[in-house]
Amino acid sequence: MAEVFDHVKGFSNGQMVMATLTVRHSRGQGLADLRKVVQAASRKARQGAPWARRKKQHGIFGVISAPEVTFSRSNGWHFHIHTALLLRGTGAEAQDLGEWFVRRYLEAIQAAGYSALLDGQDVAVIRSEEKLAEYIAKGVGRTRDVAWEMAGQATKKARSKEGLHPFEILELASGDDGMKALWLEYAAAMKGVRSCVVSPAIAAALGIEADEDEERPGEEPPPEEEQAAGYLRRDIWNTLMSRKRASTVLAALEDFGADRWTDVERLALELAGHAAETGEPARTREHAPSAWTVAARADEVRQQSGCSGGEAVRTAMDRERGHAVAFGLTFRPPPLRMVLELVAA
Repeated sequence: MAEVFDHVKGFSNGQMVMATLTVRHSRGQGLADLRKVVQAASRKARQGAPWARRKKQHGIFGVISAPEVTFSRSNGWHFHIHTALLLRGTGAEAQDLGEWFVRRYLEAIQAAGYSALLDGQDVAVIRSEEKLAEYIAKGVGRTRDVAWEMAGQATKKARSKEGLHPFEILELASGDDGMKALWLEYAAAMKGVRSCVVSPAIAAALGIEADEDEERPGEEPPPEEEQAAGYLRRDIWNTLMSRKRASTVLAALEDFGADRWTDVERLALELAGHAAETGEPARTREHAPSAWTVAARADEVRQQSGCSGGEAVRTAMDRERGHAVAFGLTFRPPPLRMVLELVAA
């Protein structure tokens, strides 16, 4: 996405507007059904004469979609799509297009027999790499949790306190039949889903490399023959699960790919406290900054950028985590609540 944005801004009037599309949901609704209705409404919003007119009016040359899933114990599955519309025009025109696209999506949702509120959606014109990074990092947990609260039932509980991402569900699945069932449902409903597919049309317009599947961006059929990227011993995996580090390893595998299994395995061994050379338990090397240290760094970030306390803490944590990764250390963050209290003091 960052590469696409760089090329879009290379045009004198290139714009990227992001829209987050949600649907109202409740506990008990299946993830597969929610995914189907949101994706169908998103596609319908980009079809027909109205879309063709807008496409011509705004010089739209591409659309990129990135699905995201979370689970709430009170509201169930939450499926939403981050959609980037690429166009030529002014920032105001990009904002107008994004808002029109959301309204058209809501009409398609209603026609399908579901409901979604305008305040539950989100539109943002991306004007800098920092804005793009902030938008992606926030995901469903953006500063105002309106999208989560509006999409779910009438609850005042903060999404950040109860929302679980898929890999967090996987970690909790060990010894918990309920979480195991949720993980299996997620794996079945999201099988073959792709994110941020660059079509040949976008690639040609921007002069970058296209992804292989232009017919069904956002999805791909399962491979003919699935092969394991690698293997970890049972004791190492159990240690990762007990330390709640399994999701970190899975995320690294997703980012690096199977070709870099050696790097993923090394990370897994380090997080489990094993020597990379032998796979045997080793003395763990950690980077464990105190809450005071992170709070002090967050104050520096806030003074320099003028961002909110929460964003400053997020940035400070990311920097500390980056330090640990750079030196091959296990990152042990301080209690987040304590850091936030110190920053707010």
